[in-house]
Amino acid sequence: MYQGNLSAASNRADWEVACEIVDLETGAPVDLSGATITVMVARPEDTQSAVVTLSTDDGGVVITGLGAFTWRARADAMTALCPGSHPVYVRIVTASGDVTQLIAGDLPVIDGGPR
Repeated sequence: MYQGNLSAASNRADWEVACEIVDLETGAPVDLSGATITVMVARPEDTQSAVVTLSTDDGGVVITGLGAFTWRARADAMTALCPGSHPVYVRIVTASGDVTQLIAGDLPVIDGGPR
C-alpha cells in the first residue's frame, strides 16, 4: 500500500492521475482484467464519506493496459473540495473478490480562483 501525498490539484480544474502496479516479487505488471478500481476523496473532518468517487464502473477510472490505470475527476466534481489536504483512498477488487487498499494518502487541494 502506498502512503503519502499525491501531487497538488486545483479545485477548478480536471484532476488526472496515471498509475502502474507491479508484483513486488517479480516486477511483472499486475493483471487487472475484471478488476473494479475505486478512487475516493473525502473531507478531512469526515473520512468515512467520500465527496468525490470515481470507479471503473462509472468510467472515472480506466484500465489502460497490463498493470496500468488512469483516473480523472472533472472540474465540476473538484469544486466540491475546499482548499486544504483531503484524504484519498484507492481500492481494487479483483475478479476473484480479493480487496486491496492500494493508496491511503492525502491530496493537497489548492484554490483555483473565481469560477
